[in-house]
Amino acid sequence: MNDKTDLISIICTKLLSSDVVTAKEQLISEWEFKPLSDEPSRDTIPESRQIQVFFRDKFTCQYCGKRTVFIGTLRVISILSPKEFPYHPHWKWNETHPAFWELTSSCDHLVPVARGGKSNIDNLVTACYMCNSIKANWTLDELRWKKHEPADVEWDGLVGLFLQIMDHDNIQDKSLKNWYKLLKKEKISNPKFPG
Repeated sequence: MNDKTDLISIICTKLLSSDVVTAKEQLISEWEFKPLSDEPSRDTIPESRQIQVFFRDKFTCQYCGKRTVFIGTLRVISILSPKEFPYHPHWKWNETHPAFWELTSSCDHLVPVARGGKSNIDNLVTACYMCNSIKANWTLDELRWKKHEPADVEWDGLVGLFLQIMDHDNIQDKSLKNWYKLLKKEKISNPKFPG
């Protein structure tokens, strides 16, 4: 069935003719309900794995193809310019600059956790926060989205500038300091690290 509205129309017609059994059978065969997992919706993706995914994908959203920016870089701007570039830890719309929604790099599960997806590197992609929010528990097929390949150009999500600002301004935010340590360790252990 190409159009699911046709299926619903057929089901309604069968129900009107009191053919409930056939309607149920057709629903099961053509559009079976599969409940989402009752497990917690998120297992935390380790920051080190997120960094691997971001650099593998060149900080490019694998859904819309747009370049993304490392969350730490946006956060340091917010810390140094809180009125001009506000950030709320729970991302409240009226207290967070739209750049966080549009540009922030995030890791998304190709097969959603609620659909049995795991947090292994092959099931994770870089997504801008907006696409990640839209995708939610849908599959790419259901959204009619295609996965983009990483961009041909080198893009580091402005991680290099994040490290420079952290060195320059001695920012004391605990979360940012954790990212900073992780990225510095990655830079030391990986000579090809673009930061």
